[in-house]
Amino acid sequence: MRVCLAGLILACAVPAAGAGLSPIEPGLDYHSFASAEQFRTTHINLDLRVDLEDKVISGVVVLELERLDPRATQLVLDTKDLMINDVRQKATDVLGATARIGFQAHVDRTVNGLGSHVNAIPFLLGTKYYIGSDREGLFGAFELGMFDLMSSVDRRVGGQINSVTSNDLKFGLGAGLGYQQDRWNARVNLHSQDVGNFGSAFVISGGIGYQFASL
Repeated sequence: MRVCLAGLILACAVPAAGAGLSPIEPGLDYHSFASAEQFRTTHINLDLRVDLEDKVISGVVVLELERLDPRATQLVLDTKDLMINDVRQKATDVLGATARIGFQAHVDRTVNGLGSHVNAIPFLLGTKYYIGSDREGLFGAFELGMFDLMSSVDRRVGGQINSVTSNDLKFGLGAGLGYQQDRWNARVNLHSQDVGNFGSAFVISGGIGYQFASL
């Protein structure tokens, strides 16, 4: 997350050292009213202009922040004695890597009175691009990997119908569109995969997933 603050810096007060002060507590920012336990400033870029005639310092500060608490939705910054003209936010953490395993139950098909049934277990690697910030909200995904296809096909042999089963490992790839909320996500996918005896096919699937880890 990147936040730009354009404003007026008027004063900066530093408490004087003296006797009777309590010991410093580690991890506590004594010079800020912000929620330091939720966000950490990783980089500060200052662009200041000094007007000696009017005794004014103005400029822009760019803060690069890391969100420590995934549940934090509000960023609090110190603005005492500052005149803020503009605030802008730019998300930088919008790409993610994925490793996904699932189960796809295909719809049964009947051709010339003979039935076919195919299930698939995909093992996919891919990448996500988040439209919103902080890796939440709408995202697009591209994936490729292997599909373990488990098929059952009815065949007519000598006037009798026999069921033939097979288990094949095929290569596939595709794209998806989904929505991420915390660690849960819902998505719709369009994949090209080899479905054994029926050749290459496009498969539309949808589902709900849980994110155990992120990169």
